[in-house]
Amino acid sequence: MVASGCRAGGSIPPLPEPAEERATSTPLLEPDHLIVWGDVERVGHDVERTLGVEPADGGVHPGAGTRNVLFALDGDRFLEVLGPDPEQQTTRAFGPEDAGHPEGSLWWWAARTSVDLREVVERLGAIGVATDPIRSGSRIRPSGERLAWDMVDPVQDRFGAALPFVIRWADAPPVRGGGCVLRQFELVHPDAQALTNAVTALGLDASVDVVAGDRPGLRAVVQGPNGTLELATP
Repeated sequence: MVASGCRAGGSIPPLPEPAEERATSTPLLEPDHLIVWGDVERVGHDVERTLGVEPADGGVHPGAGTRNVLFALDGDRFLEVLGPDPEQQTTRAFGPEDAGHPEGSLWWWAARTSVDLREVVERLGAIGVATDPIRSGSRIRPSGERLAWDMVDPVQDRFGAALPFVIRWADAPPVRGGGCVLRQFELVHPDAQALTNAVTALGLDASVDVVAGDRPGLRAVVQGPNGTLELATP
């Protein structure tokens, strides 16, 4: 279950123990959104039909070559269907690196925080995970709402898609008040204990399960009024 847009490889220093700290400490990070890759019209329609809810039009990402639709989840989280924007004649700057990434599968996920992202960078560095530079972004949604955020991506980590990029919204997430429920969200890795220790060091809240699997990846179950959607990285 490797998400093609996340790189794996390299070694990291020993991680802190034990994992029980996740249940007792104040979370630094919490899940914000899960990203499904594919043709936005086609995959968005399939998700809408399965769940029985209409998505919000997230709009386009100018200069990045992508657009999205957003399905509201409980806890002010959301499911993003992300795909190429045919109206943008530009090299795509976000999404899976593998052009063959299966349509309708999970690609990556984001955790949100309210703290300065420099603290997140420091925590990632402490467990041997390098990051891209912190960057800021903003855009105007079709509704006229302005979104603004800062974000940072981990790079060259051995945890693949299981380790999130981290976002700090200037105001609030773009979708509030969930019409669907995130029933299950699992981070998968062959060395589940190492991954548990890593997300503990990052301060991820304990609502996310860490499980053993053949390859790094993600699994999720979303419940809507009409049915259940099961998702995974390839």
